[in-house]
Amino acid sequence: MENSSEVGHNVCLPTFGHGENADLAVIDDSVERLWTGLGFTVHRLADFSAFASRQGVVHCIEKYLAHGTSG
Repeated sequence: MENSSEVGHNVCLPTFGHGENADLAVIDDSVERLWTGLGFTVHRLADFSAFASRQGVVHCIEKYLAHGTSG
């Protein structure tokens, strides 16, 4: 999450509603609406189901993301 007057208000969200877990897409959508409602630009990340099943977390990849860029 970035909450900065210089860079903006951005949040990267993992998603889980893919493939055999497609029923979780409604949760992905709900979480996006929550963040958008708080004034953040949401950047959805790819399917994180495999990470979750192995107890992985998003912060493990944050060092690879370029801060200050959108997309």
